[in-house]
Amino acid sequence: GCIAQWQREEAAWREKTLTLLAPIVQTLTKRPWLVGESASVADAALAGQLTMVEFAFPGFVASHAPALSAWYAKLKV
Repeated sequence: GCIAQWQREEAAWREKTLTLLAPIVQTLTKRPWLVGESASVADAALAGQLTMVEFAFPGFVASHAPALSAWYAKLKV
């Protein structure tokens, strides 16, 4: 079923997620927020998506994208 397929493809999805996050990580190493000098809708949107990733894979952000951890923590306050 779909759960077995998801389990088989888990590694590929993790790699794809990291590939898609790479430009965002690069941006956040240069500035504190995605757009502008303070948090914006763009930051909230990404945080929402990362929350779903964290729900599926607890600890994913910290272990696979540590550069996002501090930024993500600021938005979870």
